[in-house]
Order: sequence, then structure tokens, then C-alpha cells
Amino acid sequence: MEQTERELAEIDAEIQAVNERVSRIIKETEEADRRSAALAEERRKSLEAELEEFRKSYLAERQEETANDAGLEEEAKAWGERQANASRRLEELAARSREIDEKLAALKQRDAELKNPAEAGVA
Repeated sequence: MEQTERELAEIDAEIQAVNERVSRIIKETEEADRRSAALAEERRKSLEAELEEFRKSYLAERQEETANDAGLEEEAKAWGERQANASRRLEELAARSREIDEKLAALKQRDAELKNPAEAGVA
């Protein structure tokens, strides 16, 4: 009986040792899970910050492109207006040139008439 009690005590000691190891493994696993969760949360926050930074950078770039496009549109509009003004001015100058040519032709005819009144009457 004494031997059985010793065997039972040994078995109890082994069970106690196994229970302690299992307990330690569970605690280590829980701690590893907490660290893993903390690292995952830290990585998630880091990725969110990186995504937010990218989003801001992208939006700033798009705003700059939009501003550049608006500037180009404004410049194109101003260029179109200058071309239209230049075309109008060219038409005005052409009309004025025709008027001058007509007056010059009339003056030449008048000069010819004054130099040769006989020819002017025949023509």
C-alpha cells in the first residue's frame, strides 16, 4: 500500500508538472497572441497612415494638375482672344488699305485729267 501511495504521489507530481507546463505554455501562447495582435494593430495603423499620406499626396497632385489645366485653359482662352483681336485688326487694316487704294486711284485719275484734259474727256 505504501508503494501504491508512493506511485500515486509520483503520478500526482507528474500530473502537477504537466499541468504547470501546460499552464506555462498557455500563458506563453496568450502572451504571443497579445504581442501578435499588438503588432498587427501597429501594422494596421502604419498602413492606414501610409494610405492617408498617399491619398493626401494624390489629392494635392490632382489639385495641382487641375490648377495647371485651368491655367492652360485660361491661357488658351487669352490666346484665342488675342487671335480674334489680331484678325479683326487685320480686317480693319485691309479695309483701310482698300480705301487708301481707291482714294489713290481716284487721285491718280484726277491728276491725269488735270494734266491732259483732252484725254480725260475722250476716255
